Amino acid sequence: MEQALIPRPESELPATIEGLSSFILIGRERLKAQQAKIRAIEKIGMVEEAKKAAWSDTQDAAEILLQAESRLGEMLADRTGGSPKRTTGGTFEGQEPDLPPGITKKMSHEAQTIAENPEKVEQIIAEAKEEEKIPTPDYVYKKIKKSESAKKSYKPRKLSKKMREAAKERIKKIEKDQMGKEFKQGFELLSRAIKNEKALGWTTTPKEVALKYIGILKDIIEV
Repeated sequence: MEQALIPRPESELPATIEGLSSFILIGRERLKAQQAKIRAIEKIGMVEEAKKAAWSDTQDAAEILLQAESRLGEMLADRTGGSPKRTTGGTFEGQEPDLPPGITKKMSHEAQTIAENPEKVEQIIAEAKEEEKIPTPDYVYKKIKKSESAKKSYKPRKLSKKMREAAKERIKKIEKDQMGKEFKQGFELLSRAIKNEKALGWTTTPKEVALKYIGILKDIIEV
């Protein structure tokens, strides 16, 4: 029987930074191997059941790896006082004290980013499953940073005076057209009512009363 990709449940993840670091490094390599297996299955056209099983195992393994990354990020944040900031040149600024051997600033930053965004991580995992993608730590990290970048780059558009005036004119035209439609509808209703009364011989509404109200409307229009 083939060995599970990452057999440990979340509760059995390593309890130390060093243990988590080794667990993640090994898990990432195994995850790459499992992804290669999926590509091979798709290439040779194996039965659908085998493909589904491979996808399910790989997605589960990716989630456990994300749990390990998140736990590592939490532990590093407690130890270092927060994630190092990335500069515009792509490097990380400031000094990060006492990083354990084998953990770079980049690894620390990525793990802490995943730990700081649990809701986004859950959303990205759900979307990845729907799109039949594997939510690897790298994939999730890039998605988080992309959403943050989009949020920062958005700026409400400031309209020029000319554009504001043009917008006001369009609003006036829309309001005028709407009022014209409402008046036309009212006129058509009144016309039908007059025709109905005329057909009934002015038995419901006397002709004199109808003429009186029409005269009132005429006076209102001329004011």
